[in-house]
Amino acid sequence: MFAAKLIYFYIQTTYMKSIFLDTSFLVHCAEWKLDFISEVERLIYDKYQFIIVSPVYDELALLEHSRGRTKFHAKLAHAILKTLTLQIIKSNKKSADEAIIESAEKNDLVATHDAELKRKLKKKGVECLVIRQKKYLIII
Repeated sequence: MFAAKLIYFYIQTTYMKSIFLDTSFLVHCAEWKLDFISEVERLIYDKYQFIIVSPVYDELALLEHSRGRTKFHAKLAHAILKTLTLQIIKSNKKSADEAIIESAEKNDLVATHDAELKRKLKKKGVECLVIRQKKYLIII
């Protein structure tokens, strides 16, 4: 009995949910002023960590040099990322979507607003964290 409780405690304290952040998700959160950190805390009771693949940083850098509102939202998203504790995964893939699909596993979450990426992740069996009504997040 004691051993079962000890194993359960070990699993509860060492398991950490990984959340991959996509460029589209970050830019839309900045655009709609959505506090995704508090929304993640509302949805996930376990420990979690945010993960970024290197092509996401590259896409944000490109968007920061674009014109219009997208430039402002990309800069805001980049500033938000600087405040977070992130794990950065380097990838040789050019596309952020391909890098996320390659890196994400079944127990992970991918925060995205990209319909094509959501479809590919669903085929792989990975859950997605998506924005609903520009106000809150849900897991699909």
